Formats: sequence, C-alpha cells, structure tokens
Amino acid sequence: ITKLGILLDPLADKLIVMSGFIYFTIKGFLPIWFLLVVFFRDFSLLCGVIALRICQKESLAPSKVIGKISAAANLMLVFFLCSEQFYSSFSVLIQGLLGIAAISAILSFISYSTRWFKLFYGEKE
Repeated sequence: ITKLGILLDPLADKLIVMSGFIYFTIKGFLPIWFLLVVFFRDFSLLCGVIALRICQKESLAPSKVIGKISAAANLMLVFFLCSEQFYSSFSVLIQGLLGIAAISAILSFISYSTRWFKLFYGEKE
C-alpha cells in the first residue's frame, strides 16, 4: 500500500459514486436526502484531511472496514440503479441497498471523524 494509492483509490471511488448518485437523484431514482448525506460525509472528511495537512499532522491512514463497507454498498447501489434501467426487477434490492448505504455512510462519518480528531490532537488510534 502506497501513500499515493491511499489517496487516489478512495478519490476515484468517490468520483464514480457521486457522479452516479447525482445522475440518479436528478432522474428521480434517489431521494435528495441520500445524496446530501453522502455528499456531507465526503466533504466533511475531505475538510478533515485538509485541516490535518495544514496543521502538518499525518492525514493519510489506511481505510477502515466501515469505509470499505460503505464504498461497496455505494458501488452496488449505483450498479443496481444502472441495471434497473434495463431490468426492472431490482427495486426491492435497491431499497435495501439504499438503507445499507445510508447507515454505512453515517457510521463511516462517525468513525473517520473520530480518527481525524484523534490524529489532530496527537492521540493514537
């Protein structure tokens, strides 16, 4: 695992997922509240990383399990929303993934925010 990989991998995931979420929200397939939850979480975490860098604290840390779960749920949600456009049999699965993605976004926000505050104040994880 390299520092560049730790930075670029989640950034690529975020760009793909947010593009899909914006598209499906505009088209009416996702509620606006969900897009705002995911956007707020990602924007807040980006601000946390920037604040740590400005204060010359270590800001690159490997992903947490909840972050991986959140990313997987988001990617699966985008995949099944795309699939739903051709095969309209995924609506129940999409609703379940929407709930999982929302909960995991909130939990990952809490987990990563806790990490950034500890790093900011010099505490170990």
